[in-house]
Amino acid sequence: MAEKSHTPTRRAALACLAATPVAGLPALAGAVAGQSPVALAIARHMTAKAAIEEYPGDDDLPEHLVDAESGALIELAQTPCADDAEFFTKLNYMIRDHKRAFGPFWASTGAEEILTAAELHLRGGA
Repeated sequence: MAEKSHTPTRRAALACLAATPVAGLPALAGAVAGQSPVALAIARHMTAKAAIEEYPGDDDLPEHLVDAESGALIELAQTPCADDAEFFTKLNYMIRDHKRAFGPFWASTGAEEILTAAELHLRGGA
């Protein structure tokens, strides 16, 4: 019998992300039911990230997948939050995603999207 690939499916990746404890999860759950712009932006980023995870092999990711993930993250950073609870949910998601993407080097990266989200919220713009 041939061995099956252990590449996670999109459904498995989303289930794993959904099962991860998140500070402010109740706020996010309520936002999804009401389709808040932040909840939708998080869902779009998760979908774009899952498409990258599903891509076979580690090399030569198609540019459109990378662009879609980057664009979804920038969109999330710029999406206004209804209140501080939603902002902290968004910020927590972005920090977790950044740490997952960059591993032990996460703090040495610019983390521009996270800083943009924080700055816009603190200025009253997001």
